[in-house]
Amino acid sequence: MADVKILEEQLKQLDSIEPKDLSSWRSETLPIIAEFFPKKSSQYEQFIHIAWLADAYNLEHVQEFQNCLRGFIKCLSVRAISNKKTDSNNNPIVINNNPNFSQTQTQNQSQTQTLNIEDIIRDGLPPKDMREIATILKTAEPEETKLEKIGAILQKVGIGVTSAVLSRIITTSLNMF
Repeated sequence: MADVKILEEQLKQLDSIEPKDLSSWRSETLPIIAEFFPKKSSQYEQFIHIAWLADAYNLEHVQEFQNCLRGFIKCLSVRAISNKKTDSNNNPIVINNNPNFSQTQTQNQSQTQTLNIEDIIRDGLPPKDMREIATILKTAEPEETKLEKIGAILQKVGIGVTSAVLSRIITTSLNMF
């Protein structure tokens, strides 16, 4: 979890940084991000594209970097947890890939995955936005309209938060199979 602590330190620096000093902070942080996420990863791309054409950074850029780092910290935390999955006897959990795997076990796994995804979304998105999404999902509108409205909410939340939530969902889902 040393990688999480390093990113948390970079996040703390953002709390007291002036926008005019953000360029040097970004230059210092970029190699750290590259150390944890491959250069072609969505996380790395997300980080380097935050205001890379900006003539001058402002408070909004600081907030984007904060959201981005929070998402990366969650992603690395999930990665660390998934790498340490063990049973009550501290033995690694082995997922049965046998084609005769019972339907009940598959259904239980699917329900667990759904619950995990719901938890990830609830943990990652602000409560106000979650309530708004829940309201949209309960309407009788066509699915396409619902998707557009939810997409607008996710854009409003920001790419850092949305990316972090999606990364956690993907990581959790892939580790369940």
